[in-house]
Amino acid sequence: MFLGRGFAHVGLPPLYVGEVVLFLGLLAAAVVIVRTRPRAVGSKIVWLLLAFMALGLIRTVPYLGQYGIDALRDGVLWGYAAFALIVYLLADRAVVTGAFRLYGWVVPAFAIWLPISLIVSNAMAGQIDPSAPGADVPLVFFKSGDMAVHIVGSIGFLVLGLTSTRLVWPFALRVFVTLPLVGVAFVTATSGRAALLAAVAGLGLLAILAPLAGRSRNWLPVIAATVALVLLGTSGALWQLVSAPPTAGLDGVVSPSVSLTPTRTPSSSAPGSSGPLVVNPGFEAKVNAGTIEGWTPFGVGTYQVVTGGAYRGANLLAVDNTGTAYQARITSDRFPFTAGEDIAVSLWVKAIAGWPKIDLYVNWLDADGRRIASVPLKLLATGGARIWQECVGFLMAPADTTYAEILLWEASGIATIGIDEVTVRSGDFIAESVPSKGRPATLQQVIDNILSLFGSSPDQALESTKQFRLEWWGRIIDYTVFGPYFWTGKGFGVNLADDDGFQINPDHSLRAPHNSHLTALARMGVPGFVLWLLLQGAFGLGLLRSIRASKRAGDQALVAVGAWILVYWAAMMVDTSFDPYLEGPQGGIWFWTLFGLGLAVMRLAPRHRRA
Repeated sequence: MFLGRGFAHVGLPPLYVGEVVLFLGLLAAAVVIVRTRPRAVGSKIVWLLLAFMALGLIRTVPYLGQYGIDALRDGVLWGYAAFALIVYLLADRAVVTGAFRLYGWVVPAFAIWLPISLIVSNAMAGQIDPSAPGADVPLVFFKSGDMAVHIVGSIGFLVLGLTSTRLVWPFALRVFVTLPLVGVAFVTATSGRAALLAAVAGLGLLAILAPLAGRSRNWLPVIAATVALVLLGTSGALWQLVSAPPTAGLDGVVSPSVSLTPTRTPSSSAPGSSGPLVVNPGFEAKVNAGTIEGWTPFGVGTYQVVTGGAYRGANLLAVDNTGTAYQARITSDRFPFTAGEDIAVSLWVKAIAGWPKIDLYVNWLDADGRRIASVPLKLLATGGARIWQECVGFLMAPADTTYAEILLWEASGIATIGIDEVTVRSGDFIAESVPSKGRPATLQQVIDNILSLFGSSPDQALESTKQFRLEWWGRIIDYTVFGPYFWTGKGFGVNLADDDGFQINPDHSLRAPHNSHLTALARMGVPGFVLWLLLQGAFGLGLLRSIRASKRAGDQALVAVGAWILVYWAAMMVDTSFDPYLEGPQGGIWFWTLFGLGLAVMRLAPRHRRA
């Protein structure tokens, strides 16, 4: 909650804090069972949970020999569900209500820490690594989707967990605590679709449940804080101060945010050299033994240097992508580049067959050749036109950059695209820029995020990541629902990005399709996916029924706790639809612990003793 993904990396491989906490929880549960011998309470939802975990175990064990620790790490999607069983077993009414009150003490500290963590995380990104030994993630790691979930939970407690007040000082204190929550919520909403939808879903549900809990008046401090931020003008100045964190849709992909205004004459040569930055920019060099000088193709289809019809000179490169979108790519040889310099990339493309798209990326590398970031620069749809069109973009090189590469994706699938004259220049092109660590925290960015959900957005980075996800998700549905993995899925351990042909990271760190629901489908097949949907649907409906039952019985404490869990759960379910939130300890432990508390609330609710 406070440190995000960074805290999840505390430990020594292969044991991290998540595994240690799970072991201690299982040990505590075992002690309670031995000492008290509690009577098992029948529950359909618990049986669904056990069935889901059993199927997950069946789809993990066969792959332990082949994939080893990777199979276990992928298996946390079902393995961390043990936290739900532990909490369900140990939690009585005192534990449930006590946990809720304890969370209330945490909320003010979290609210104060939230903007600090945003600033610290931005300062650390790519510069300082205060990680635990052996980890490669900063200890303070602000991820917009994760933080949006906890902001929803915090506001949920302020609305549901506190009694209404008409006194000035308690009201002012609540406004003070709410101010950073609302402010950073706006920043997270501009940073990505996951955060935006998680906040909208969670707070929307909170608005519905607050009257049921008799807490409608507690919205007033939230409204007052929002109005105060607008009136103070911090929706502009504050956001420029903190900017936006790295919240790319895919691991290692960060969206650029720059003004594309040249301010001085560029250089097409590397510092201290006399040649062009990219070797063989016009593909005029002879092809030797099938190798294209200066370029490395990867993926499906063919990559041919064709004579005739070029934009300039004699030759052009024809990339025939015989697969789906983003399954054919070609990367330039790395070339020296200076941190802080601006890069200008221009290339000419045309359709040869089909309706191809070109997605232009820049890979930044440090002195040791390690990738710092892979940045989407420009997505251009040819529209099937057989005429040459220019694709151009500008960007500032991040700190620690020593080398760069040009990465070109065919982003349509079943299409052939012609590429020529890939020109790369260094210079000072950007008159004003915000750090290229994230998307700008502006109202326009919120609008772009919303537009990208329902159609095309003018933000090409948003369009690029959206199309990449949709193609991958469609591929998973094809080989499960309509393909050979219907019953079994691919199991836990295999790198889905590699196996499905959607790997974009040189270190193969991308493993899952950034949608935990579709990860369940891909790894457990349709039976596992159906179990997952039944489990979550039964939980949501069961918790809502228990809230209504507690309301009828006049048990407002249980109503408040149940409504808070339901709001938190809804935000998590939405966030994990765009991010592997449940597939890491920073999200998985929170989710399944709250799931267990929800099961306990159902058990405690009047007339819901067996839910």
